[in-house]
Amino acid sequence: MQLITQFPLAITFPAQLPDVDVKAIICLVHSLYWLLIVNASIIRRRKLNQPESFVDPSTREPVAQESSITPQGPPALFLTSATYGIFYILLAIWWVNPNNLGFLVFQPTLPIQALGIAVLCLALVVKVWAFWVFRSWRLFPHIDPGHQLVTKGPYSFVRHPLYFAFQLLFFGSFLIAPRLGFLLQVIANFLAHDFRCRVEEKILTQAFDSAYKSYKKRTRRLLPWVY
Repeated sequence: MQLITQFPLAITFPAQLPDVDVKAIICLVHSLYWLLIVNASIIRRRKLNQPESFVDPSTREPVAQESSITPQGPPALFLTSATYGIFYILLAIWWVNPNNLGFLVFQPTLPIQALGIAVLCLALVVKVWAFWVFRSWRLFPHIDPGHQLVTKGPYSFVRHPLYFAFQLLFFGSFLIAPRLGFLLQVIANFLAHDFRCRVEEKILTQAFDSAYKSYKKRTRRLLPWVY
């Protein structure tokens, strides 16, 4: 007698991620993201006494000889920082009771949430890549002597990849938890960064003139190939 044992081959997946998994993913990725920013800030502070370390000798990109500032710098920094703070306030509200953040913009399904996780991972990759390439990174929107124009790496696709990474971070979070409050924050964050980009591009044009004007013609501002 031959015994035939059948095993179920079908693998079942949940319709969507449990709330506890969504919270864990968002908190983990955002923690890593801000850890990258803190680490970059520490590295930059340690190199302040070595201005030559901010210049990449392997490229022929121009280096600023004078400072370039604008009175619009502080408002630009405030607006972008405010949108970050708003997100984490909304996150705390959502953590207590998701319904307090408004209705679901669409039903969160596992494929959409998986896409959101991929977008979050891409945000980390873009952030690391941009920090690795951009030695002259600084928090405040102004240019100091020794600031070098960067057009390689992620900067060959978009003029502000560090801010593009923020768009990915918050949009990916929205895809995982598609509440109205998070969507409004994504829109506000984009508008705030667009304003900051415009402010920075003015002083970059002052510092690098034709080199930056030429760079602007072949790249997008905030979203690769789109805007």
